[in-house]
Amino acid sequence: RYQITPELTAVGTLNPDFSTIEGAIQTIQFSHTERFLPDLRPFFTEGGDTFLSQINYNDIGAFFYSRRIQSFNAGGKVYGKLTPTDTLGALAVQAPDGRYDFASRLKHTFSPTAYASGIIVGTNSAGGQSTVGEADTHMHWGKLGLETQFANATGPGAGGGAQFFSTYYADKCLTTAIQGSEISSDFVTPDGFFPFTGYKGVDALADYLDNWRHGVWRSFELGMVYIEWLSMSGGGYFNGIQGSLSLETRSDIHMELDYVSDSQFGTDDNTLGFNLVYGATNRFRQFGAQVSTGETGGVHSTFIAPTASFRLAKGLDLTYAGGLQNRAGLTQQHIITTNYQISPTRSLGGRVVVDNANTNVYIFYHNSGGKGTEYYLIFGDPNATRTVHAFQAKVVFALGS
Repeated sequence: RYQITPELTAVGTLNPDFSTIEGAIQTIQFSHTERFLPDLRPFFTEGGDTFLSQINYNDIGAFFYSRRIQSFNAGGKVYGKLTPTDTLGALAVQAPDGRYDFASRLKHTFSPTAYASGIIVGTNSAGGQSTVGEADTHMHWGKLGLETQFANATGPGAGGGAQFFSTYYADKCLTTAIQGSEISSDFVTPDGFFPFTGYKGVDALADYLDNWRHGVWRSFELGMVYIEWLSMSGGGYFNGIQGSLSLETRSDIHMELDYVSDSQFGTDDNTLGFNLVYGATNRFRQFGAQVSTGETGGVHSTFIAPTASFRLAKGLDLTYAGGLQNRAGLTQQHIITTNYQISPTRSLGGRVVVDNANTNVYIFYHNSGGKGTEYYLIFGDPNATRTVHAFQAKVVFALGS
């Protein structure tokens, strides 16, 4: 790492080791498309916000999705402010098989209420060179806002574009938006995340949120989204409504009711869900469950997801997240994580992941987060499907200050 200026940082890496990083675990709940998962690897999380070209409501996708880059042996990035009004993010990595990936985004702020940005993302592999370019604008006048996105893709199998338009109204409690989007079926983004392509259509949303300082109730929120998308080839693609109602009490109980009635890719979804959480804002004593039942993808389905988080003793925390799905057969998932904070820099803990017939257990100890040398000891593999009988030690030290 090198600090070019107080607000501009350069980072480089050779043969990076991410074996000590816990990866995000995907839920077993049914989905029509691939799910977005966060990338927890430090090389990508550091300055990661500078690569985000997002819309405030109903974002259509991610132009740079770093999880597409599985491994690499060399990488570099620069991120931060070039000037008070210009922000830069640029990175490039090279994999052992000769593949390289790059992404660069520049954001210019015109005023406190208006900015524009552009991003270029590319990858080169045995299949050829793929490049995606995007430009977006964001502005608002008082309670009214306007956002646009325009993108195009080139490379093997690509050649299409994506367009997005959103106008919204937002005051203290009420937010409404009307949006139009169109994404070509040959909008191919090897380093991006676009679960829906080959459609054009509109959607509308309304959300009302209010908070109270006194009384039994702390907050109330009611939201609804209407979607009408048509396939580029003609016919239905994605249409229907999704709504939610949530209440929080002064005693820190969260209650939420969700309703879905839509059609995706020619199959129906009609579900009713309920979520109840005790200790909604207290991670040291929190437990609850989400229940959803109805028809998903044309098949009757019931999904139950219990959660719990406790501080058992000073510095000792235990969390649990589970999932049980009955959809043409029973599937289950259980994740138990424990961490004992011995001191501000020393921790001992581990994780157990049960995913149907597979179970993975690992234990760790580390001394990190302070000044000086850091140590990591791991028994097992944090991201294996099943328990691995292995031990690894990692030492991190600074070459200079």
